[in-house]
Amino acid sequence: MRMAEFLDNGQGNAWEHHLGRWTPETAASATYPRLTVGTSFNNSRASSYWIRNTSYLRLRNAELGYTLPENFTRRLRLASARFFLNGTNLLTWSKFKDSDPENLFGSFPPSRVMYAGINIKL
Repeated sequence: MRMAEFLDNGQGNAWEHHLGRWTPETAASATYPRLTVGTSFNNSRASSYWIRNTSYLRLRNAELGYTLPENFTRRLRLASARFFLNGTNLLTWSKFKDSDPENLFGSFPPSRVMYAGINIKL
């Protein structure tokens, strides 16, 4: 995996997490790879540092439904009636909050869709 720091030809913003970057003085205690101001191969070097465990568990789809009893629907002159509630992307358990573990570089979390309805047969 390849990350790029200091975008815009090496003139991008520095962030607090960059303070732990590798330098000759912090070689033993560095918590972040070496960075260089300006265009430098160091700012986009491929490294195992960027490998992340993106394990997650997702409830992709669920539906709850209830069919009215036949003796009740007959009184309403219906063959059948069923109420339902359905949802997609309902829950995701992941270390990555506010982002989709299937698309860590995306700008938006996955869409959660819920709908309810009734199926009536005359």
